[in-house]
Amino acid sequence: MVMPYQDIWRSITGRMPMISTDSRLAFTDESLKKLIQPASMDFRLGFKAYGVRSAALPHGKRVSDMVGDPRHCWCEFDLGLDKTNPIPLDQTYLIPLAEGLALPSDVEVEFSPKSSLGRVDAFGRVICDNHSGYDKVPAGYHGPLWLEITSLSHEIGIGAGIPLVQARFKKVGEPKLTSKEIESYHCAEGIALDFAGEPIPTNRLDIRNGALTLHVDLNREVVGFVARDTATSTLDLTKENVHEPLEFWEPIMGTKDKELILMPGKFYLLATEERIAIPPGICGHLIPTVATMGETRLHYAGFFDNGFGGKTGTHGVLEVRGRDVRFKIEHGKPVGAMEFERTSTVPTKLYGVGNSYANDHKPSLSKHFKHRYEAWTADYWRSAH
Repeated sequence: MVMPYQDIWRSITGRMPMISTDSRLAFTDESLKKLIQPASMDFRLGFKAYGVRSAALPHGKRVSDMVGDPRHCWCEFDLGLDKTNPIPLDQTYLIPLAEGLALPSDVEVEFSPKSSLGRVDAFGRVICDNHSGYDKVPAGYHGPLWLEITSLSHEIGIGAGIPLVQARFKKVGEPKLTSKEIESYHCAEGIALDFAGEPIPTNRLDIRNGALTLHVDLNREVVGFVARDTATSTLDLTKENVHEPLEFWEPIMGTKDKELILMPGKFYLLATEERIAIPPGICGHLIPTVATMGETRLHYAGFFDNGFGGKTGTHGVLEVRGRDVRFKIEHGKPVGAMEFERTSTVPTKLYGVGNSYANDHKPSLSKHFKHRYEAWTADYWRSAH
């Protein structure tokens, strides 16, 4: 089972903390309220960045040994709390996270980029000492964590203390929901809803191998966005609501045939046909690759916490990168799958409660953009030009 909000809080504030942080970013009640989500916790960037020659995993060694090797690391610089540091396009960096772990022997951790990272096409993965795997921290691990980050579409700006990844804490060996259990939750509470916010009849759901299949929505005025190659400024991840969508995104308008050709190497934001509403007792995780999807990679940011979408659901945003060949998708095509896990108890904090976006069913650009919901409408782009 997944650890809920109140248990994560206790794991930090107890006598033997499971999570520690850099003293310059000391935990306070106010910071914990922002960092801890219903079934996950945001981890923040530390104070150094190391430019490396390639992505690599620390098989049988510490990550600090990797960045200390001049054959692998070619530069290092300080990150500040009050400045923006540019990360050039297509260059990989290793950044120590401010938070470290001291896990019990029966707790493991899974990481995912936050949507504020995934939706700008910055590829971020967490690694830890002596472990040959991304985004997984084994039970009993005591030590630091590092973010490997590569921006693939734009130059981005980062700074110490900003949260770009999130962690889920799990009891070892706990199973995910089965197909029958997902169907039962949907019958009781409604997980997948139609465009009007009504639960989809169970006989129309595509549930297989313990995952709910999601479909692409190309029956919209604005079906999504493709990242521009011509952006001339830095996409600053340290600030919210500052960038104009037009500078970094080209809107993709819907067509009569409701089709879209994904181009190799291009990055797209698309929306799910379904509105997603996560019940209070479970959380979801989008699977990053689906074999039947063809030449694409899906979903950098995959965590959907308890309460996401409220009662009427929210359209999910799909982060899609074209691979080796042109690939045509059609409206309603299966484009992803979501697995579900129980939290040990219902979180005392549910997703979006107290925020203005809690009941907004529209898809969204990342929080760094102005008009991030309106940009998904044709009226916005008519006025923007």
